[in-house]
Amino acid sequence: MPGVRLGARLLDPDSDGDRDACQSFDFGSGEALEEVRRWITEWLWDSTPGPRGETILVEDLDLGHLVGFGTWRHRELSVGDHTETVIYIAWFGVDDAYQGRRTEEDRSIASTLFDTLEARARAHPSSTDDMCLMLEVHTDNTRARGFWEHLGFEYLDTVVVPVNERYRRMIRGAPMDGG
Repeated sequence: MPGVRLGARLLDPDSDGDRDACQSFDFGSGEALEEVRRWITEWLWDSTPGPRGETILVEDLDLGHLVGFGTWRHRELSVGDHTETVIYIAWFGVDDAYQGRRTEEDRSIASTLFDTLEARARAHPSSTDDMCLMLEVHTDNTRARGFWEHLGFEYLDTVVVPVNERYRRMIRGAPMDGG
């Protein structure tokens, strides 16, 4: 099977076309994916621009299908009595039909999406080269945890959100050393 030819662009929250594409995104099944599904199909469209962050869409250029998306924003991270600004990967997903598929450059679609998202976040005027990347992944989502660990993310701690779901906070980058 030939590799997928990808194109990346920013989501336009005022575009009916982007909204329709996101509504049809297939996450597969699994309770751990429910909040991610709700983000791209509901919350993203109801949020004010600031808290929304910046969402990158990746499309199959030959078929015109939405393949994946990633949302990042700056966020304060506190560990002990130390606080720093990090690049927070708030949401990330690859369509079920494209999971495990390769690009025409023979890279995973998820890795290509992540590289695009990281480059965009690091190019932001408020980002610095040494800024850590942080994300939260549902404790039951072993596939996602393995992907992030493969990219060098390490376990930081576990957080429990109000709906009694447990997430592993993971971080990559310079350790928080107070200096």
